[in-house]
Parts: sequence; structure tokens; C-alpha cells
Amino acid sequence: MNILPAVAFLDDRFQVLPPDDAILDGIGQVCARAGVAPGEVTMVIHGTTLATNALIERRGAKTALITTKGFRDVIEMRTESRFEQYDLNLVLP
Repeated sequence: MNILPAVAFLDDRFQVLPPDDAILDGIGQVCARAGVAPGEVTMVIHGTTLATNALIERRGAKTALITTKGFRDVIEMRTESRFEQYDLNLVLP
């Protein structure tokens, strides 16, 4: 399995109209730079902070967080705090 050195591409912004095509265009450009055919790509992991940023900046529609019993961690994650996120023995205040 080959993994593209994604770190080299993190500073790029891909804007295409319509926006739905942006991810495909971005993948195509990254593949071209890396010398890899898009058909050889077996997995793409994509993350966006668009919704999170809208909530933090209080832009957009009024929003509510709804969760069910047994998912208390969702409430804890609402602040997007990144302290010791991989510490399995973390003691919360």
C-alpha cells in the first residue's frame, strides 16, 4: 500500500463551481502532482470544519444539539477542546 505524502498538499485550497465537484477536482490535482493515476486511489479521507466553524462563529441558522442516553461524550465534544485527546487515562475535571 502506498500512502501519498498528504502533508505536502495541506496548504492548497480547491474552489470549483459547483462546490460538489471541488473534492473530485482536488483529488485529481493531488494525484497529478504525486504522479498517481486517480484509478489507483483506493481510499480518500476528507475532513471539513465548515459546519464547526459556522457554529463557533455563530453564523447560519439557529442550531441545537440533540443526543440520546448513553452518548454523553457527544456533549463533552461540543467545545472541540483538543487537550490530551489521545490520552486513554485522561481524568476530566
